[in-house]
Amino acid sequence: MVNCNLQRAPLLHTITIVKCKAIIYGTELEQGELTLLYIKIAILKGLIITAVADIHGEIVAAMPDFQFYHSSKGSSTTLQRLGQLSDSANLDTALIGHSSKPEPKEVADSIKALDTLAYIYTSGTTGMPKAVDIKHLR
Repeated sequence: MVNCNLQRAPLLHTITIVKCKAIIYGTELEQGELTLLYIKIAILKGLIITAVADIHGEIVAAMPDFQFYHSSKGSSTTLQRLGQLSDSANLDTALIGHSSKPEPKEVADSIKALDTLAYIYTSGTTGMPKAVDIKHLR
């Protein structure tokens, strides 16, 4: 989980440092049309709202097998649009028709309490963002 204010070098760092294989992002962090209120907030904060598009080329160059998935779930109506990056798969569409049943027993049994579940990143206010390793135990 990455702070949604991260951009460019800090965002690229959070993805490459742990050798991510994919990113799932909301379409509002890609590029394009935004609500007027969101634009005003972004301007006040000095943000450029093209976070994923800005680092796309660098990610692909460094990790050719990297996967991009976008979702408009939870976005305002204005932001619910198709992803702009040509190699980004629509996660909302991909999940339609898939089972909501739990994973097979052999998969569940292979997950250990001290295995990494996720990394949550700091905001990086004193340098590059740092990962907090969240285990399944939590």
